[in-house]
Amino acid sequence: MTAVYLDRPRGRTRYRIATDGEWCVYLDPDAYAAACEHARGCYQRAVLDGSEAISGSTLRGRARSYSAHYMRSVDALLRRLTGAGIPWRELRGPRGRRVLAIGRPTPGAYLDGERR
Repeated sequence: MTAVYLDRPRGRTRYRIATDGEWCVYLDPDAYAAACEHARGCYQRAVLDGSEAISGSTLRGRARSYSAHYMRSVDALLRRLTGAGIPWRELRGPRGRRVLAIGRPTPGAYLDGERR
């Protein structure tokens, strides 16, 4: 679950998205615990753990034929996070990979791929 790497070029914090099987990154240490309180079910917990993609591209076998149900589940999770005031956004990783970023970055920080 250590999906965010930090470094400090010129005094500002930069977050890099981990791409080795991670589909979710946390921008502050308390975001994971806060987000897990709103997960209902195994798939939503797997999305928050970073082992399942929000796009459904990691679904295999028979689950793939029910991908619309899984996408509704992800939408419901994101609505609950928004309602609870937990900031989230979707980032694009390498090759257009959809990565879920949860939490509020530190002031003055930026994410790779964002304009400063």
